[in-house]
Amino acid sequence: MTISEAVVKQRSVYTIVSRLPIEADGRPRYRIKSKTENVERVVTEERISRLG
Repeated sequence: MTISEAVVKQRSVYTIVSRLPIEADGRPRYRIKSKTENVERVVTEERISRLG
């Protein structure tokens, strides 16, 4: 077994905390918070789709 096989990539789980004003180009924005880390981010809807 190699080291890379022994390391398991853990996926982050985020919760949408709030919906923010729409960006100038029309994309919705959201504030999300990680359940596993103490991190909050602001992301667009298309970024949420890529996270999952």
